[in-house]
Amino acid sequence: MGRRAPGRAVAKNHLPGWQSRSGAAIRIRCTGSAYAENRPQGYSAQCVRHSSLRHRSETGILARWSNIENRTEVPLTVEQAESAEWNLPSATGYSLRFLSGRWGGEDQLQTRAITPGNTALESRRGFTGHEFAPWFAVAQNDRVTEQNGEVWFGALAWGGSWRITIEQDVMQQVKIVGGYNPFDFSYKLNPAQALTTPKFYGGFASHGFGEMSRLESTFQLHRILPHAPAPRLRPVLYNSWEATGFNFDETTQEKLADKAASIGVERFVMDDGWFSTRTKDSSGLGDWYPHPQRFPRAKATHRPRTCTRNGLRPLGRA
Repeated sequence: MGRRAPGRAVAKNHLPGWQSRSGAAIRIRCTGSAYAENRPQGYSAQCVRHSSLRHRSETGILARWSNIENRTEVPLTVEQAESAEWNLPSATGYSLRFLSGRWGGEDQLQTRAITPGNTALESRRGFTGHEFAPWFAVAQNDRVTEQNGEVWFGALAWGGSWRITIEQDVMQQVKIVGGYNPFDFSYKLNPAQALTTPKFYGGFASHGFGEMSRLESTFQLHRILPHAPAPRLRPVLYNSWEATGFNFDETTQEKLADKAASIGVERFVMDDGWFSTRTKDSSGLGDWYPHPQRFPRAKATHRPRTCTRNGLRPLGRA
């Protein structure tokens, strides 16, 4: 089990690959009652947090989240709420992987050693984006390959502002905490109301990054995608961007839609250039209404008519 950090009780390890710590706390902060809960199990008090865990046998991936209840007779405001905390066995040499990027350079893999202190991955923009993905992987050391070595990994299922913090203390204990980003976070709970945090998924692979990828893919297919656990085949999709770039109008898109439908395409995508004054990379981005000259028959509040042509499923995208 490794050494015990001062003030922390270590419980029997019942999470595959993870270190289970009964003293590991998910912190919430509620105002209006001057109450802060810092225990692993909720109890009868003013602002109560319950931890929940779900195990998926086909992949070993765990889902953890918290439910925060207001048991007072007055409104409370939640100012900080984490979904869960993951703990790794005490060791040195861990290597962190995460994804960062920008437009035109998305999902760039970053690798760094985990040392005492913390690394915060986050979005404060109200949504996820290219800057950082709410995902992490921690390798046993920098010698882990696609086929060999232990990997701990996880993802936060949340599309708003989020934060994942990876921290190593002086006893080489590594903990990973994720949930709502506390920056400008505020959630009002009226009496008897509850807040359920996003699920924080965690998994373990003993045969390298390749096994990690396969476990993640299996989990997404059977638990995340629409129609899971028996997802249907995805529709055959055609994206017109490579054929036209910004140089198109309704007539050219209708012709492409006809050709696409004739060869069995089920979903037609106009990737860029269909909205606002979007005629180049530096104009119109964010104005989600049809280009008035390119699609004169389209209503301002609807997607261009060609998206539903020939029975093709509609999909607008920027």
